[in-house]
Amino acid sequence: MTRLCLLAALTVMAVCPVTRGQESVQAEKKYADVIRSLEPFIIAEMKAKDAPGLSIAIVDGDRIVWARGFGESSLEKKKPATAETQYPLGSVSKLFTALLALQLARDGKLDLDAPVTKYLADFKPKNSFNTPVKIRHLLAHCSGIVREPPVGNCFFPGKATRAELVASLNDTELIHQPGTQYKYSNAAFALAGHLIETADKKSFEDVAETRIFQPLGMTHTSFRLTDPVRSKLAVGQGWTRYGKTFPWPTHDYLALGPAGGLHSSVLDIGKFIPALYSSGKPFHPDDLKTAFTPQFPGVKAERTYGIGFMLSEFQGKKKVSHGGAVNGCATEFAVLPEEQLGVIVCANLDSANMLTRRIADATLGQMLALKAGQPLSLLRTTASLPAGAARKLDGRYQSGDKQVEVMTGGDRAWLIPSGGGTLKEIRSFEESFITDDALSYGTKIGLNGGNLKIDGKTYERMEITNPQPAPDRWQGLIGEYGTDSNVLFVLEKDGQLHLLIEWFYLCPLTEEGPDQFRLSKSGLYPGEAVVFHRKPGGKATAVTAAAMKFDRRQLDGEDGATFKIKPNRSIDDIRKEAFKATPPVEKGEFRKPDLVDLATVDPAFKFDIRYATDNNFMSTPLYSSAKAFVQRPAAEALKKANKKLAEHGYGILFFDCYRPWHITKMFWEATPENQRIFVADPSKGSRHNRGCATDITLYDLKTGKPVEMVSGFDEFSDRSYPDYMGGTSLQRWHRKLLRDTMESEGFTVYEAEWWHYDFGEWRKYPILNDRYEDLK
Repeated sequence: MTRLCLLAALTVMAVCPVTRGQESVQAEKKYADVIRSLEPFIIAEMKAKDAPGLSIAIVDGDRIVWARGFGESSLEKKKPATAETQYPLGSVSKLFTALLALQLARDGKLDLDAPVTKYLADFKPKNSFNTPVKIRHLLAHCSGIVREPPVGNCFFPGKATRAELVASLNDTELIHQPGTQYKYSNAAFALAGHLIETADKKSFEDVAETRIFQPLGMTHTSFRLTDPVRSKLAVGQGWTRYGKTFPWPTHDYLALGPAGGLHSSVLDIGKFIPALYSSGKPFHPDDLKTAFTPQFPGVKAERTYGIGFMLSEFQGKKKVSHGGAVNGCATEFAVLPEEQLGVIVCANLDSANMLTRRIADATLGQMLALKAGQPLSLLRTTASLPAGAARKLDGRYQSGDKQVEVMTGGDRAWLIPSGGGTLKEIRSFEESFITDDALSYGTKIGLNGGNLKIDGKTYERMEITNPQPAPDRWQGLIGEYGTDSNVLFVLEKDGQLHLLIEWFYLCPLTEEGPDQFRLSKSGLYPGEAVVFHRKPGGKATAVTAAAMKFDRRQLDGEDGATFKIKPNRSIDDIRKEAFKATPPVEKGEFRKPDLVDLATVDPAFKFDIRYATDNNFMSTPLYSSAKAFVQRPAAEALKKANKKLAEHGYGILFFDCYRPWHITKMFWEATPENQRIFVADPSKGSRHNRGCATDITLYDLKTGKPVEMVSGFDEFSDRSYPDYMGGTSLQRWHRKLLRDTMESEGFTVYEAEWWHYDFGEWRKYPILNDRYEDLK
């Protein structure tokens, strides 16, 4: 976890207290206890979610009463997060677009109840309902327009103008009749932004500048990604459920700007908050009343929208809010207009909207208590699962026709709801369990014998059997699509094809015909079409999902071929250097090595010692003989594991075990720097060097053949992670069977390689550099 910085506070000044150069705003005296309760809560929440940095500002009436940053806005540069740090606000942008539309409507330049075609005659998406799309539909998420435009969306690889984005909507069809059903749509708000600039005869960015930012003195807020913005911009942190993290590249979504392209600081948004409940410029009170009123109250939906704003209640008080997530950052904006209280929270952790929302809600709760003269709440946080709890929770459960699954990885567990959705991490809370992670919070879970209790409802444990192979017709579809920062995964689960989209959202598909599917009626893209594009021979080259096209990613080793690297330099030179080099000197007492040839331990063991051949990632033989040695206690544990696997019809096949240190040195020197997570650092030695690591897979006892796993051995890709969610149910089941069995015998899997297992006692053995022919 990154360091958490306590920044020097500056004195609060007056009604508009923020001046250039302020990195924080010291808490007003009456808020001292509120801040004392919030700071440790924020720090604990950031640590639990591994968030690099966060900034917060709270507003009471017309004053920012506290603002500061925590952690780092850039892990690479070790740059502290402050109240001045710039964040991409994502969908909080929609609030400004909505208010601009209301201003233009008041000026008579835009009629919210007019069809879009009044201002844009060429707007012609397929509309089987014969109901015109009105501007009010766009601003209240009831237009029926697809969530993302085909051109200019967040996944779009190139640049696009807003006009090109709008034109691309003509290649889509309305998902439902306008005004009858809620459907969140970035495309609709981009279209609204285009109508605004058309009506005001200025660029959308200039309209926002002159009508909102300048009147409110928001000098560090812009829909343009300018150099001054870039200089203070937080670097988003990407992450996956399978353990990979990465810095998120900064994209300037110009075409999509009205839906999600705003950049600002919590200090500047603190100037915007009072304008939502104080009378006068730049917003007319009647326009704010409209914005905070449900526009289509007859529409059944989990969320209620006014014009742009999400409407709800918080502790009996009216709440207007919106979240945002883009470029690896997350934002929560929330205001209680009748109480004249507000908060803005930004974090540079991808999709961490529950983190920012939890902090925002905790803040509003403490502010209300202070205002009412009531005691402040004790802000509680969750904890990691105790040892062994994940294994007890692991399994499938059923209640009536509903099923849930608990997926585990080491000492962590995730709840997978039936019908898709986000995987929710399960953590300890008050002697029980609750879902709590960056994306979700609040599902209460308990164990009742062998069954599971979810929010008070009992789910009975199901017997788990070997999954069936995925149908042949899907084999060419399963894989990865998209870009490095936005990978779309196509996988098979429980006999149904699924998309894992935006890293975290699991969406089941209904098959409608050859290569034709439709997303379920819930989730991010309800009811939208999915079409695969195949090349001759059956493998898909791209997929159009929810109107967006994703090209297939080329993965070395995907078709069963051995993954290869291009060595940094000559293997012969590297080999000569490695033989001359010496292992690192270690201090401490170690056990005397007792390496055992595994061929003598269990006749059911099978071997495919890749480094004794040229069929390996280095493309050259590295061992003088095809042997597999481990320390004796590890050998006995492997024998026990093999016996357990035999009960399921499988045995262990070995790729590698003890590895002389000089081979580790060769791996490191040959491997490109960006791929070195898959090889050990010779300056520290490896567990292979100690004779306590083994690279293995399963083979079928009946056929003698290796089983098919999600990736190949030594594949340097995300597919190698032991919790990677892609592939098929059967591949993942085989991988889990191997892991569960090995962990039961004291081994742990390496974080980035499903085949690599370390024996628990590896620290008790020294680094060795003996060649195989020197071993007896």
